[in-house]
Amino acid sequence: QPALATGLFTGVHVDIEPYTTPAWAKNRKAVITRYLATLDRLRTAAAGTPIEADIPFWFDEIAVNGSTLDREIMRRTEAVAVMAYRNHADGPDGTVALSANEIRAGAYLGVPVRIGQEANFLGTDPTEVKQTFHGMTLAQMDSQLALVRDAFAASPAFAGLAIHDSLGY
Repeated sequence: QPALATGLFTGVHVDIEPYTTPAWAKNRKAVITRYLATLDRLRTAAAGTPIEADIPFWFDEIAVNGSTLDREIMRRTEAVAVMAYRNHADGPDGTVALSANEIRAGAYLGVPVRIGQEANFLGTDPTEVKQTFHGMTLAQMDSQLALVRDAFAASPAFAGLAIHDSLGY
């Protein structure tokens, strides 16, 4: 509230990752309940200022409240950014496939969806390498991101791309 009161901000964007806590493995249901309650409190505290949240691509696989976690988050926010971190657009493990369910959910719920991409060094493990454009040329990255844009251009939910940070880019 003090930050919003400065007039410098037109919205609040949060990156809350409850699955990184030990409690996620011990009592996922309680963690999800607290996470959604946190979004509800943020929405109330923001008093009409738009709230956006980062979500991992796999939140569509988590059942909650007769729905899925990605949809429950979308119902509490004005937009989401899907962390679909892959350095390739196509294939079953590519950014397009990983983001498709969230784009569909966003279209159904009328919530804009940005596709998040990583450009920082994450490590040398093959899983870490495929999650980032680090080490690739800007042209290689741009060609993959063009495929993502093309894949979702017709969706009313597609709100563009979000690069994790400008230094990595």
